[in-house]
Amino acid sequence: MSRKLIAAIKNRVLEICRRETPSEWRLDEYQRVFEKMLAESIVEAGIDESEIKSLVNDSYQEAIASAAASLLAQLKKRWPNQLRNEMKQEAGFRKRTYARWKDGIDLLRMMLVISHEVGARFNELHRPHAANNDDYQFEALVNLHAQAIRVSREIVTLLEAGYPDGALSRWRTLHEIATIMIFLRHCDDVEVAERFLLHRRVVACKALEQYREYQDRARLDPIADDELEDARRAKTDVIDRFGSEMNSDYGWAAHKLGRKRPTLFDLEKHVGLDHWRPRFKWACDDIHGSYRTIGTTLGEAESVSPVLLAGASNSAFTDPAHMMSISLNMANAALLREAPTVDLLAILSVLESLANDVGSAFLDIEARTTRE
Repeated sequence: MSRKLIAAIKNRVLEICRRETPSEWRLDEYQRVFEKMLAESIVEAGIDESEIKSLVNDSYQEAIASAAASLLAQLKKRWPNQLRNEMKQEAGFRKRTYARWKDGIDLLRMMLVISHEVGARFNELHRPHAANNDDYQFEALVNLHAQAIRVSREIVTLLEAGYPDGALSRWRTLHEIATIMIFLRHCDDVEVAERFLLHRRVVACKALEQYREYQDRARLDPIADDELEDARRAKTDVIDRFGSEMNSDYGWAAHKLGRKRPTLFDLEKHVGLDHWRPRFKWACDDIHGSYRTIGTTLGEAESVSPVLLAGASNSAFTDPAHMMSISLNMANAALLREAPTVDLLAILSVLESLANDVGSAFLDIEARTTRE
């Protein structure tokens, strides 16, 4: 068969693909059109078997390109209306979610704001003295407390948006921050906090080395040789000073724990928080790409029939909310007990009462609204 005839058949296939439009995401629309027109063209032209494979391969690739262009144009055309509908639905969902969990969310936000304000004030009052005395523990605790506030805000935001499983995942990070803060607070060895701060140089060097390894394949902007060498020297200085154990993830705590490669679990056991390990493992479910059977997520807790949850839900907020309030208070206590006063201890007592109120409020709401 002549190239001219093959080109004509391909054009007929492309023409029908451009003219026909898929209806409401029927995922076989273009495929059916392509197969129909190709079959008709083959019959009409009397193509033999030796030419069919070449014709199909050439036509298929061009049909895909044409279908993609057509789909994209349609999607962009209707997207403004769809976006308005999406935002309207999301706003309505958030309003209903807040109406259900209002008492608990308001207490959680109150606790978060107080924690933020007292942490900021503590930093302002004590930073000059800490800076003059190279107080590494103060620097570490203040930095970690700010992270705890930010992660807590993320948890509240996820709950208000209807993602309790995401909130639980972020609690995992908050728990790790609180554990490290308590560990640093209880250490009588002032060098531990310095090791913790300088360990960042080891982490940074590893990140840059990995960046360099994959910068070409990942199409990243290349890093300068001198930047990498500076990072390697900084890492070497830290390891030369404190030992090779600093090369592991929690190596800054190795000499205190007497372990070459300590883990977060080792820190938990050291400060008496290892009983949180089952909840920690639970919170890991949505972080890793593991298989989840239907009905095992928090968002599905109130589903009356099997569902593959791919969006928001206003179910089962109690656990992530209460766990957040407890872990945030752990972080608060680790910071504020660094320089305790009557005022700070009174605030800690207030925050502890609020954490209890948060748990009770969410539990009551869940029980009451589920019955209703």
